[in-house]
Amino acid sequence: MNQTLSSISYVQAMLSGEPTIVDAVAALLKAIVTRNPKAMIRLYSTGAFSFALAYPGSNLLSIAQLFSATHVYQAFHGGEEAAVSSSLPLAKRSVLGSLLPESLLYVLERSGPVAFAATMVSDSDTPDILDTQDASRKSDPSGSSASW
Repeated sequence: MNQTLSSISYVQAMLSGEPTIVDAVAALLKAIVTRNPKAMIRLYSTGAFSFALAYPGSNLLSIAQLFSATHVYQAFHGGEEAAVSSSLPLAKRSVLGSLLPESLLYVLERSGPVAFAATMVSDSDTPDILDTQDASRKSDPSGSSASW
């Protein structure tokens, strides 16, 4: 079985919703892509980010660690260079930019995977998240903002 098909099978295992399987898959994917640059920049094409975000559990640390190691290295905008261009805003550089509010991306970038996982399962809004959401609303003429 080729590497792409194997990765897709691992990613699909995330849909099981079983906490130990989801943790193991996220850790395995992180180990694979951090050692394989070609797999790293194409992880988005497996559905890993969407499937991980669909996971209903609260044990999100391994998913957050996978996201932290990979989200800005995806070549989803046409090339490896575009994926890591620091001239773009974080929401444009990150494959998660269209899936999560930019404020959560900043939690992941600035505070790390532990804080990101805690924020994802918490019911409260922190000042960092509120400030970024307010800034986004002010810059969006339609007044709409991304939903969680």
